[in-house]
Amino acid sequence: MSPSPLLTAVQALAVRLDRQTPDGAGINWLSVPFARFGGYFRRQRERLVDASLSRPILFIVVSGTKHVTTGNTTLDYRPGDMAVLPAGLPLTVLNLPDDSGPYRSVMLEFTDTVRDRCRQSLADAPPVPAAASLSLPPDLAHGPALQQAMTHLLAGVDTVDAALMEHRLLEVLLILCRGGYADHLLPAAAQALSARLRAMVRQAPDGDWSAGAVARLLAVSVPTLHRRLRAEGTTLRAEVESARLEHGHTLLTSRQVSTVTEAALRSGYGSPSRFASRFRQRFGANPSALSA
Repeated sequence: MSPSPLLTAVQALAVRLDRQTPDGAGINWLSVPFARFGGYFRRQRERLVDASLSRPILFIVVSGTKHVTTGNTTLDYRPGDMAVLPAGLPLTVLNLPDDSGPYRSVMLEFTDTVRDRCRQSLADAPPVPAAASLSLPPDLAHGPALQQAMTHLLAGVDTVDAALMEHRLLEVLLILCRGGYADHLLPAAAQALSARLRAMVRQAPDGDWSAGAVARLLAVSVPTLHRRLRAEGTTLRAEVESARLEHGHTLLTSRQVSTVTEAALRSGYGSPSRFASRFRQRFGANPSALSA
């Protein structure tokens, strides 16, 4: 049986990801506007215990098999299978090559910008029951809506502008959330003050985002601002920096600027070297590679 158009497109992307520089976790990242794709490649059997993600992902197995254990449940994945992994969930992962070659998977990580847009789109929609499993059920994973949206998304890598890429990513994310994965991909803690703060910073990343200025804009006191952000598991500095780095990421991947210095200044960083350092930590790639 021949592979689906989506699996064929994912296989091609996996080969391309092999050429990217891996980060400290051995993931090869390729940044696009409003998201990044990660490639994972292992020739030997690998077991990861108590692994967890800092951001939720959608992953697709390309070759080999993957076993994911959470609590007392173990899920098995083979080529073409998809799953959503939320942030912060302790997992035991077993990646196994097979007789035909290494283990390979591709993952998709959405930026906060697209996730916030998705929340806005779903704000007035009827609630959807949460998915029963991390694994996408066959009618969702292999259904025409997600298959076509994902294939369309992959076809746009390096061929469409930032606005179209954002729309294609949003389409995929909406399909997943309407399929029951909103709790995994759009954790509730991010829906309140922190989401409003990020949206404001994205409008003027080089503006004054001191505690006093933010508190005035949000009509709260400075102590209340800090208290509410702590309750959401974040801080003012973390949210401002996240929004600024995502702005710089978008500027570079959409070729709106030609130098790292310009991206740094327009993102609110007075020091290009600090911007580059924080960018590498956040996205696992040098900003200069994206501006080349």
